[in-house]
Order: sequence, then structure tokens, then C-alpha cells
Amino acid sequence: MRWLHKDDQTRTLPTAPQAVVPQPGGPSDAPPVAGPGAGHGAPGGRPAHFGALVATGLPGGSRSVTIGRHHVVLRAWSRKPMAFTAWYVPTRQGAKRGGTRRPGSSWSMATTAYGPPDYAQLYLQTDVTGEPVHCSITVDGEVTARETTEGPYGTIMCQG
Repeated sequence: MRWLHKDDQTRTLPTAPQAVVPQPGGPSDAPPVAGPGAGHGAPGGRPAHFGALVATGLPGGSRSVTIGRHHVVLRAWSRKPMAFTAWYVPTRQGAKRGGTRRPGSSWSMATTAYGPPDYAQLYLQTDVTGEPVHCSITVDGEVTARETTEGPYGTIMCQG
């Protein structure tokens, strides 16, 4: 490889030695493999040759998996103030759980969850009056859970 030096002199860079690719059925000049990968690859404990690539070590492969990304909205509402809300989103980045005491009569949270369902859980409780508290979970625009409390101190869990 040639390149022009800052003093306008042409210099030649050293090149790496060319890899020797054995011909099929021919002998391999590679030394026997010792250690954890011994016995894998070519017969005689020698590494397997793939073109200019020499593979040694344990047999196997790799796999790439793409997990889905989902827009999740948790929502709670009532005609009167609620006693508390608690939520859990296990595949969310950042805090995985949280809660609020006396969140008022309306509460919501939007987040991103990853992977397969179930994406989120929402826990609610009403007070001594028993005023119904409602919850819903929406995943990618589709309602996946909807519940309503019953009676004094009624509790529910939405999961979707």
C-alpha cells in the first residue's frame, strides 16, 4: 500500500501476511488444538477452516432477538378522591414500580414497555364511602384491561 507523506515523499506501508486457505481434502498446517475447544472443528483436533477465517473453541452459534416496544397507558378515575394507586411495569426503563397516596379523582401514566405481555399492573383502592374506582390499561391504543371496585375499601388490580 502506498501513501503520500506530509513531506511529499511516497512511502510504502508494510502489509499483513496473506492467509493461506487449505484446499478441500488437503492437509492442514494448523497445529493441534489443546484446551477447552479441543476435539471440535476439523478431524484430529485441528481448528476448522472457513476461507481465511479460522474458528476454534466451543461449537455453537449466536442468535439475535428483537423484542417489541409498546406504548402503555395506565389510568384510574373516580367521582371522588381515591385512597391510593400503585403500579408495576416490569420491562420499563427506569423505575419499575411506584404509587401515590390520595392521588385525587383522576390519575394516569404513559410509558414504554418491552417484550411480550403482560406489560403492566395497576392496583387501586377506594375509601370507606365505597365510591367506585375505575382503572384501564391501554397497550398500543388497545384497551387490554378494565376493572371497577365494589363496596367500602374495595380493591382492584388491572393487568394488561
